[in-house]
Amino acid sequence: SIEGRNITDTCSIKYNMHLFHPLSSIQGPVRERIIIAYFRLFGRDGDISRIDVICKLCKSTNISPPASTSTTSFSSQRSHKYPMDEDKLFSRYPLPVDLIRNVVGCLISDDIYQQSSAFPNIDHRSIRLSRQASMLYVILFFDPIVLREESAKLREIVDKYFHDNWVIHIYAGMTADLSLEWNRFPAARSALNNVLQVDNVKKMHINNAKLIGQCMAELRAYLTMGILTDSFVLDNRHDLLNTLRRCNIAVRWRVLHRRTTNAKYYSIVCATMEKVSTDPKLEGDFAVNDTHVVSLILLTSQLEMQLKDSFRDLIQKKESIWISCRTQACDMMTDLAEYFKGDQTLARVSRHDGLIQWFGSMAGEIRDLAYESGDHFTVTGRKIQLCVQALEEVEQYDLVDRDVQVKAFLQDARGMLLHMARAVGINEDICDDIRWISDMSYGVESMKSYVQIIHSRISKDPSNVSLLQGFFLKLSSSLDGPVERLKQLNSPEAARITGYYSSQLVAFVRNVLEIVPVSVFAIMVQMSDIIERRLQRLPLKVQGDKLIAYAQL
Repeated sequence: SIEGRNITDTCSIKYNMHLFHPLSSIQGPVRERIIIAYFRLFGRDGDISRIDVICKLCKSTNISPPASTSTTSFSSQRSHKYPMDEDKLFSRYPLPVDLIRNVVGCLISDDIYQQSSAFPNIDHRSIRLSRQASMLYVILFFDPIVLREESAKLREIVDKYFHDNWVIHIYAGMTADLSLEWNRFPAARSALNNVLQVDNVKKMHINNAKLIGQCMAELRAYLTMGILTDSFVLDNRHDLLNTLRRCNIAVRWRVLHRRTTNAKYYSIVCATMEKVSTDPKLEGDFAVNDTHVVSLILLTSQLEMQLKDSFRDLIQKKESIWISCRTQACDMMTDLAEYFKGDQTLARVSRHDGLIQWFGSMAGEIRDLAYESGDHFTVTGRKIQLCVQALEEVEQYDLVDRDVQVKAFLQDARGMLLHMARAVGINEDICDDIRWISDMSYGVESMKSYVQIIHSRISKDPSNVSLLQGFFLKLSSSLDGPVERLKQLNSPEAARITGYYSSQLVAFVRNVLEIVPVSVFAIMVQMSDIIERRLQRLPLKVQGDKLIAYAQL
């Protein structure tokens, strides 16, 4: 089953990450000294029955993190993984070869997370399968023969998962640069070099820069005050979701690939601008700096927050919207039936029994459209579509086509029916899709490098503080991943692990918000300086001809 494959793959990557984390957090010689110090302190009285297993796990691999880099400071952060001879590390605790082969085959051939509704476009396939790509990267170290010799399988993997990206998110904010990680494996290096030509990297960078420019324009349009009403959201649901997809795809690619440690690619992706501007440079080297990335993240998170609130409200009000629109559409049909009787005082139309009967039966059909019928919303939507089609066809009659008032009634009735169809299509699946689309677990560590830029924006324009709520809510999506399976098992450890990751997020939020009191007091100092030093005190009485001398603002 899909769920069984999902659980198996998740267990495999959790197992791998338990081997990764000690190496990425503490260097080998330090780990060895800690174990020896513990053994000397508790060797007689403590439980050291498993000391051999612990020594096997923690002993040094003789691979140390780079002390410095000439291209970027990101690689010095613990959240960006460096090559650490993983095949030898994983050989200490090997998994059955058949299991590894089956897991790899499942990850290559299946979409185990089934996110096609969140990213339906074929061009977004690598984003939809990004979690599987991370699992493949880690699990392949248990079978290094594939990385060294099986060129055909590696080409299939690269073409499916890494044809437009090479810096990936592994787990809990940790990233890896495949151009360096796979450089020591001949088959993997050969497959990756097919797509990581300099011209291809420039093309990826330019396409992303253009996408950022497009997204910034769309976000500014949608975030204009008063635009995102319930009616607008219902009528433009697909366009809004497509904008969210484009924005998150643009952010993800840019945030991850600005962490590349390959000097050749870093100079392309992180090209700087001579002049600081609010939008990326869409010509020449197509420079996109950190300020543009922060602006896109803040505006995207704001749109996500507003759309989530709108869809939640629409789900709650869906039944009332349905009933209201159905009642209005039914009343319109009844009014039209009465109109064609010719009995109304101001009605200059002859009686038409056929139209009277037709509009009366249409009113009955609309009245029979039931929200509680239990039909799937596509079935109900099809019934509504048939009613709309019938209203369009009735306009072809000469008696109806010549009457502007009747045509206006028919147009309003079609609008009500379409509104009903859109309302009935709103369900919890849309909220789940937005959750998948807006996931930012890959950036929880990367965002720490953008704190100073956020502080600078708030210092220049304090109104940017209003954008932080959506930004923090977007980052909170990272809290679900590490404990997803524990919550399903009702494990008591879920609360403790959630508390740990929550404390990390709270520390980041405090770090970002510390600029707020600083800015407030800076403004108060400026106000005090203006009041005490620059403004002249006004006397109780001022002569009219000298009034201009006291004008100071």
